[in-house]
Amino acid sequence: DCWKWYHSFVCNLVRNADRLLCHSRSVIEEVVHDLNGDRKRCDLAPLAVEPDLRVPLPDDEARSRFEKLNLPEPFFLSVGKDYPHKGHGTLFRALARLDSRCHVICAGSPVWNGPDNSRKLVEDLGIGDRVHWVEGLSDEDIKALIQNAVGLVYPSTEEGFGLPPIEAMALGTPVLAA
Repeated sequence: DCWKWYHSFVCNLVRNADRLLCHSRSVIEEVVHDLNGDRKRCDLAPLAVEPDLRVPLPDDEARSRFEKLNLPEPFFLSVGKDYPHKGHGTLFRALARLDSRCHVICAGSPVWNGPDNSRKLVEDLGIGDRVHWVEGLSDEDIKALIQNAVGLVYPSTEEGFGLPPIEAMALGTPVLAA
């Protein structure tokens, strides 16, 4: 019932909007096909990286910031809350198949309490000691994590390519994206 109400609400917003800024052609297609939006009112506005996020921290500062967070290495970095469309379930199932020395740092919050929530899945997979949620990070702390990560993992299949992978690549960090 909640989803039906929310979907109806979003369709109403789309129907009554003068213009819609969409960050990809894929999103425009979703607006048209999933939300009954008018393609003529959709404008493509591709995402771009904040210029400051393209400039790496000096190595010693990146290392110092990372060490203050007191997190394990080696690690892959994931960013964002654990809503189902973000793909954390896929990430955690993959982690369970990797060497036990490998960790995932999730810059965000485990907020989803519905089916397939992260807390339960991590517990069921027995990887609770390898998944680390970190909240309230500054942009500089995120940069330090990106710069110290083995790679950024972006398992979402619903969001297009997104800004986090672009930011990581701008800082020279490999990206694993769905």
